[in-house]
Amino acid sequence: MHSTPGARLGTTTAADDARLELDAVHGQLLEALPCAVLLIELDGRISFANAEAERLFGMPRERLTSLGIDELVPEQLRERYRELRRKFAGEADSEFRVLRGERVMKGAGGRELALETAISRLELGGRRVLLSSSMDLSDKKRVERQTIEQLHSMFEKADHGIFMIQVAPEGDFLFEAFNPTTERWTGVTSERAHGRRPDEIMPREEAARLVENYQRCVDTRSVVSYEESPGAPSGHRVFRTTLIPILNDHGLVHRIIGLAHDVTQQKQVESALVEAQKALWDQTRETEQRFSKIFRVSPQPVLITRRADSVVVEVNQAFEQTFGIPRAEALGRSTFELALWIDPDDRARVLELLGRQGFFRDVEVRGKARDGRVLGLLLSGEPIELDRTPCIVTFLRDLTDQQQAEKARMELERRALQAQKLEALGTLAGGIAHDFNNILGAIVAYAELVRLDADDPEQVKNHVVELQRASSRAKELIQQILGFGRQQKQERRPIRIEVAIREAVKLLRSTLPSTIQIDVQIACESPIVLADLTQIHQVLLNLGTNAAHAMADRNGQLTIRLDALEVDQELAERRPGLQLRRYARLSVADNGHGMSPETLKRIYEPFFTTKTPGEGTGLGLAVIHGIVQEHEGLIAVESELGKGTRFELFFPEHSADLADERQPPAEFSRGNGESVLFVDDEVVLCSSVARLLERLGYRVTACSKPREALALLREDPRAFDVVLTDLTMPQLTGLDLAREVHDLDPHKPVLVMTGFSGTWSSDSLRSIGIYDLVPKPLSAQALAAAVAAALAGK
Repeated sequence: MHSTPGARLGTTTAADDARLELDAVHGQLLEALPCAVLLIELDGRISFANAEAERLFGMPRERLTSLGIDELVPEQLRERYRELRRKFAGEADSEFRVLRGERVMKGAGGRELALETAISRLELGGRRVLLSSSMDLSDKKRVERQTIEQLHSMFEKADHGIFMIQVAPEGDFLFEAFNPTTERWTGVTSERAHGRRPDEIMPREEAARLVENYQRCVDTRSVVSYEESPGAPSGHRVFRTTLIPILNDHGLVHRIIGLAHDVTQQKQVESALVEAQKALWDQTRETEQRFSKIFRVSPQPVLITRRADSVVVEVNQAFEQTFGIPRAEALGRSTFELALWIDPDDRARVLELLGRQGFFRDVEVRGKARDGRVLGLLLSGEPIELDRTPCIVTFLRDLTDQQQAEKARMELERRALQAQKLEALGTLAGGIAHDFNNILGAIVAYAELVRLDADDPEQVKNHVVELQRASSRAKELIQQILGFGRQQKQERRPIRIEVAIREAVKLLRSTLPSTIQIDVQIACESPIVLADLTQIHQVLLNLGTNAAHAMADRNGQLTIRLDALEVDQELAERRPGLQLRRYARLSVADNGHGMSPETLKRIYEPFFTTKTPGEGTGLGLAVIHGIVQEHEGLIAVESELGKGTRFELFFPEHSADLADERQPPAEFSRGNGESVLFVDDEVVLCSSVARLLERLGYRVTACSKPREALALLREDPRAFDVVLTDLTMPQLTGLDLAREVHDLDPHKPVLVMTGFSGTWSSDSLRSIGIYDLVPKPLSAQALAAAVAAALAGK
């Protein structure tokens, strides 16, 4: 258990003074702040540290208050930081200022921390001290990296400024591009800025300041942030600009990406917060007034509730703005009355943490604003006492925009993946058409032979067998195309990926020109992997069509090899990213024109392609790279101009049994005079399927018009034991008919025939009265089994 904050400010005389002058309310407020707070004497000793400082620096406050501030600074930065403190502490008393910026500090074990730090001067006990508050920048750095990765797609639509700068070999900084927001803020078009130095498009004084920041980014090869107020045409606005260095192969900065955010409102709030801090330590004011000031202007929503019943005691302006609830309406009502919790269990979870560890930090919950908006929130809080009443002070961080941005990023990735699938399907269209023509040709030929040999039953039987084989080939080809093009979530399960390899090879053989030979080598026992069959299918199709493009002007040899590989230490060192374990290795090699070293460096970049316009989008290898990474695998490539290219893909072995994919026995289930209503708008199908069902022992009524079928059902709902209907029909779809049947008789089974199952689940089908889906084209065995199962489960 911790002692009260006011009793732990230090052991030296200065710490004793600090303890006496900071009363319990001040101590509670500092303990509750979600930032690390240190009180630093002018000689560098630390005389106070709050709980967040303990967590951030990874050491107890007794240890922190026994250190000098220099001991928390990396050695190479100590002199510079010490000089900044000396200069700041020695400025005139009448000029109250805050020293703010990004700092690098050390935590437990020498771990370096990237922090955003604000340092204020205070008069405490007749002496001058420094108050330091720091926030961990880890999340901010992560968000900035994600922003860089998404820059290409967000550049034109972003509502913040984005610009790119080229670092010329002679050291000049040349603007490359401005996005529309940057153009609006600066009044300079991207076309005018392109290729120009800062001093060529803006006043020299402002240009010199910008060049200084650009140079700092180049010299440090690290992210640089600064604030600026450029004036017209942006007016009296403040922008926080972040410079992100892009390194070339030699480790030198050759390009800078700039991100500018309008922080005018934030600066106004920070300014008010600084004033509130000053008021907090002003001994001539009442403690309650100081606390009220900082509480009201905090940019984070803050909520104070009674611990016993969650009745709201106080809220700040940021809370009112976030939830859309005026303070006057919130006070005196519980959080349940205000409907702030979407899931009441979230509150129970927060209270459990509070009771177990005395505080809660970064608890992610969902809340609801007055207008019904769902808010993603991050809660941090601690217990406090107000007028001897146990309360909880909760700081809320609104994650809604961040979560929506993440969803948007995932949606962009999904669309890119689907667009690439469509591109691959377009490439395969010619070969698929060729296969279908061959299949249809065989069906027509054997149908003619049946007519010509009608008097020879044995020959007719042989012809029918061949007709069935041709129909099965067409069905398999359709299922491959649907499985590859379908938009669906990744469904990884234990499989042997040679199944996907063999299917993809079938399509490649019908697609690639006859000048290209395909050599397939698949090991007898390849490892089981946890994979999505459709995505593995897509990977091989993409690599195969890329190889065909590389061999377009020659007699090509495409080699596809699948085997097992035990990775040893030597291979793991040559292929960083591989673990010492067993992998399934897929190799795709061609003898095409190969790639240059420059091209090899960029092959996984989205939209980069060496193909001419109209031949591809440049998404293929980027999507393949993403799929392999999602499977915890590795992709490697070797290529040389004129000697071809070889890709190697490694998928880790999965220690699990294969899914049971045994096929049901090929036996016909027969009826016993049950009545079947068959509905399909194709008259020929009505006739043929009705005859088949009659041969299987059923009484069949066939309708080619769905409304006529519905009329029969309404006339006598009990006249039929089962309904078999097509999905897509004019006037009335199979789903609509199923709903009507369900309303008439909820227990009557309905089977729907379709060539594309979509994303329906068993539960969603049963809710509208559909017993099951029957895949088209219909086979006698599948049809008999489906009807028998529906009648048995009636």
